[in-house]
Amino acid sequence: MERGHAEALMPMVIEVLAAADGVFSDLDMVAVTVGPGSFTGLRIGLAAARGMALAASLPCFGITTLEAVAESIDPRRYPDKVVLAALDSKRGDIFIQAFGAVDRPLGPPVAVSADDLPGAVPAGPVVVAGSAADTAVGVLTDAGIQAATAAPAVPVAAAVAAIAARRRRDGVKSLRPPSPLYLRPPDTGPLDGRRRSG
Repeated sequence: MERGHAEALMPMVIEVLAAADGVFSDLDMVAVTVGPGSFTGLRIGLAAARGMALAASLPCFGITTLEAVAESIDPRRYPDKVVLAALDSKRGDIFIQAFGAVDRPLGPPVAVSADDLPGAVPAGPVVVAGSAADTAVGVLTDAGIQAATAAPAVPVAAAVAAIAARRRRDGVKSLRPPSPLYLRPPDTGPLDGRRRSG
C-alpha cells in the first residue's frame, strides 16, 4: 500500500481472525516483519504488533522480510544452491541476504547496488527470490554466476508465522519488543539542523 496502512491494518487483522473463527484470546504469539522495507509500513506494523502483544500478554517475535522470503523457498528443490533473498529498495539499491539452509544465514542483511551484487554473493549456484529477483538474476548471470529465480516476490504471512513458531518451539525467547531493521537512512528529515522545505 502507498497510503492508508494505519487505517487498514487492524480491520484486516479482525477480518482474518473472523475468517478463522477465532478471537484475540485464541492467539499464542504475535509475529511481525521488522524490515528492511518501507519506513511507514514498518513503523505501523511494529506498533500494531507490539500493541496486540502487550494487550494480550503474548510473546512478540520480529522476523526480517528477507528471512520470510527465504523461508518460502523449498530447500529440497534447490539442495546445492545458496538461497538469496533480494528485495527492491525502490531507491536504486537492493536489500539482500544469503542463506545456506532454513534459518541459517550466510551473512547479515545488507543494501547493495546492482553493480556490487556479484561481489556480495557467496560462491556457487544461487536461487533468488524476492521483488528484485529478476534484476539480481540478470546481474549475476552477466557476471558468470549461475542463478535462477524462485517464488515468492514478497514475504508471506505463513512464512513469518512458521519462522516464529519454529523459534518459539526451539526455545528462542522474545524478551525485547521487536524493533525496525533499517539498512539505509530515511529520505526525509532535517539536514544539518536545517528544516527541509517542501
